[in-house]
Amino acid sequence: MKKINKHLKLFCLLLLVSMLITGCGNGGKTSESSDGTQTSGTAAGSASEPNANESGGNESGDEIVRLNVGMSSAPVNLNVWSNNDLNSALLTSIAMPGLVKIDDKGTKVGVFGTTWESNEDATQFTVHLPEGLVWSDGEPFDSSDMKFTAEYLVEKEFGYNASMFTNVESIETPDATTIIYNLSSPDVNFFNQAGFWVNPMPEQEFADVEDPMNHVFSGLGYGPFYIAEESQGEYVLLKKNPHFTLTEVPVDEIVFRVYTDENTMVLALQSGEIDVTANYISVPSQTQLATNPNIDLLSTQSLGYGFCSFSQSNEILQDVNVRRALSMGFDRDAITQVAYQGGAIPMETPVSPVWQDFVASDIKQPAFDIEAGAQLLEQAGYSDTDGDGIRENAAGDKLEFELMYKTGLAAADSVLEIVRSNLAKMGVAIKIVPTDASTFSAKVTQGHEYDISYSVWGVIDDVDTALHIIYGIDQTLNFMEYNNQDMEDLLMKSRETVDYSERVKIIDEWQTLFVENMPTVNLFVATNTYAANNANFSGWSLFPGNHGVFDAENIVKITPAN
Repeated sequence: MKKINKHLKLFCLLLLVSMLITGCGNGGKTSESSDGTQTSGTAAGSASEPNANESGGNESGDEIVRLNVGMSSAPVNLNVWSNNDLNSALLTSIAMPGLVKIDDKGTKVGVFGTTWESNEDATQFTVHLPEGLVWSDGEPFDSSDMKFTAEYLVEKEFGYNASMFTNVESIETPDATTIIYNLSSPDVNFFNQAGFWVNPMPEQEFADVEDPMNHVFSGLGYGPFYIAEESQGEYVLLKKNPHFTLTEVPVDEIVFRVYTDENTMVLALQSGEIDVTANYISVPSQTQLATNPNIDLLSTQSLGYGFCSFSQSNEILQDVNVRRALSMGFDRDAITQVAYQGGAIPMETPVSPVWQDFVASDIKQPAFDIEAGAQLLEQAGYSDTDGDGIRENAAGDKLEFELMYKTGLAAADSVLEIVRSNLAKMGVAIKIVPTDASTFSAKVTQGHEYDISYSVWGVIDDVDTALHIIYGIDQTLNFMEYNNQDMEDLLMKSRETVDYSERVKIIDEWQTLFVENMPTVNLFVATNTYAANNANFSGWSLFPGNHGVFDAENIVKITPAN
């Protein structure tokens, strides 16, 4: 078992609180003046500035290369295992990335040279870790961390990550770079999924933590950076891991700055206050930036999709006829062409059209049809008997719902106004409720106490097995709590079926049940476009997935322009 050097932590803490917090412009570089103070590449007027003088910066001590990044909403909690927040995951993936990623061809590949193989019936997976990785506190990153991560998550029932390992019967670590997972039943995409989604946990930090959900993560990293400082709602500072030796890391610090909305973030990019956006931007913002020669627009097709979920905590939404009728009020063409201004394509099938083999059957969700939806509600016993424009049943229960969403989502206001307007024509009242990320997590993804939610999945990968994480019985991402045993059985069968063509047939059966029951209504697949200012840095590259230009391997390719 690894132990933390408490004296070293205390020294670093004392050193941190003794530092000065400063800021004025210098083209992405921070220089030490003759009196030891710092000047920073941030525009003046920020409410708070990260400390540029903490240990772990540029080894020369006289110049620190800082990359400034804009975020359109604050990360919820850097204890990323406790939540499913996109911005939290982006930050921690730089510090301790999962060992699997999606390359530019859409193929799962190992991070830092990680490899893996399975036996013929997919009940044993052997993973080979790269050598030479070290946590930012000096402890080696090795197979014991991977074993600890799987066992700890399951033991503590910690977050949705735990479900990745519930099928693991035993784990062997024959040496520091080899880990063997023995499964209780076949799971063809076991490490494709677990390696992609689960950030390795530092055993030296979590071994003695009894309540991981409320643990404040230290920010340790085994990747090129670690999380050095956070000012909630203002910024997160990452510093170069002094023990990372796999390749040169030209950037010393990365500051993720939180903006109240996309427009403010785009203005900051144009002014040079930030160098790149962490989150993808809307079509109007792309148009605004397209003529600027200093701005590069980088685009990739999203592997996720926009959707609305119907919570089963609301008794009215337990009625399949109500769910099917409501799903007819979503105009995908208007959402993609008006709200997204052509920056997305309609998603008519339960599975994203990105996965062509799984949509070849052309099994479609109910089409947009206000009249048909209204007729179905009438048949289900919902009529507007008092003339207020809202349908109710015989007991007087009205079809009025809160539709909750997280602020900062691209084009969300426009998308939801289209939805609200169309459902009103059907006799359904929708109150749109914007929330910050923390409230959305507490009410929707964690609390499961809501009516309808709107969100956008960042990535749905390995669709033949990943669907179980969202729609499986009692799965953490099944926050609508829709539990259907027939659908569950098909998803479990797909996970255990080695033959790919057979898995396609099984998922077709599942899609048929989906459109009959409509636990969610899936809406569109966006084109994700990020913006980078090329005045101070170059080397931007983009892979499919959640993280834009901040893939842990690509980030080391970003270099100062001068």
